Amino acid sequence: MFIILQEKSIQEDHHNAFVENIGKVLFGQDQKKHIRDILNVSNTNDEDGVFEKIRKRISELASEMKSWGVEIPLKWFLFQQVIEKLKENKVPISTTKNVQQMASHKYIGITDDADFRKCLLYFHDVGTIIYYDEEGLNENVILDPKWLIDAFRCLVSHQISNETKIGDDWCTLQQTGQITTSLLGKLLQKKTDYTIDFQGHKEYLIEVMKKFDIIVSMKDSPFLYMPCMMTDCSLDFVKGNFITATFDKTSWLCLRFDFLPPVFFNHIIARYMKVYNVISAMDKGKGVIKHALYRKIAVFKLPDSGCKQLILCQAPNILAVQICFSKANDIKDYSKYRKDLDTFVQNLKSRYKLHIVYKVELACKDGDIELGRTSLCDLNEPEYRCKSHKNNIHSSGELLDWWYTKDEFVSFNIHATCNRK
Repeated sequence: MFIILQEKSIQEDHHNAFVENIGKVLFGQDQKKHIRDILNVSNTNDEDGVFEKIRKRISELASEMKSWGVEIPLKWFLFQQVIEKLKENKVPISTTKNVQQMASHKYIGITDDADFRKCLLYFHDVGTIIYYDEEGLNENVILDPKWLIDAFRCLVSHQISNETKIGDDWCTLQQTGQITTSLLGKLLQKKTDYTIDFQGHKEYLIEVMKKFDIIVSMKDSPFLYMPCMMTDCSLDFVKGNFITATFDKTSWLCLRFDFLPPVFFNHIIARYMKVYNVISAMDKGKGVIKHALYRKIAVFKLPDSGCKQLILCQAPNILAVQICFSKANDIKDYSKYRKDLDTFVQNLKSRYKLHIVYKVELACKDGDIELGRTSLCDLNEPEYRCKSHKNNIHSSGELLDWWYTKDEFVSFNIHATCNRK
């Protein structure tokens, strides 16, 4: 983003004052990272040199983009014009077969199947279309990404009919995050300006929403869930209702992000829902089975045995994990779960091209993950001062031994992880 100042007479001190004010207004906010430059333009003198400077600066920034300078065939640009024409005619989606027929027209000439797929993936990467070359998704091409965004909005819109709101399916969604295909169909009935509605592509849209983790299929369950619609609750409530009271627990493994987008946790919880079974318990008051799935907290059963539970929770810019276990099943080495989480976070960053930075920190098993964390850099000595317990002296091993092997200590991998990017 550029900020262009248009003033009759721009003085250097005015420019500096404006820049300083921007810094104050956006202090502590990550939005300011979107500002690439602040340039001055007079609204009285149309000087070519100023606009040339702007063009040059834009070119410099554009050259940093991944797709800049990539040579592509001319026929791909001809194909792009066809896509734009379809968008103008309000055609937001088409089958891959139909799109390929258009691409193979003699005036375009994309006849090779591999070249056609490569072309689709290129325009997907630059945001022109949405196409996934994988089973269940490769039969359609979304020509207008806004159509998909509008479909997503149908599920979170406040413009819901009273008939739908009083229905059992809607109440279940509000209370548990579980969504039925029947309710999905009703929500996707919203009228649009496009020639193609959402309802006719419901099954395909469900698969795309699964791809984006907007909708999640829970492991060993036929039900669908929307993480963003789950209700809030406290960590104490979860521990009191879903964690076995006699279980011991590890220290807290915390990833502290410079900025953690709210949707990022949805991807994390969705991944755990697909891999591990969710812990459930009987709600005696309502006589129903309740899953330990909430907006910022979830509890999963680890596959080793039924006597290990993994708590996943979110705090401001913090992603935290703790494992609870029966003392009879204490293995005291959960480093594989740390590595698994780290690998998945890295994959998410790569998949969505996110430039977010985090550091690994730890908190004692009864500590505060928001205020009581300790950096790995501060655990080089045998003991440390616990922030959660009035700076009392605790053993560093009480934090580290659960998540790091002895080999990792010896090879100084902890120091490398301390500044992980």
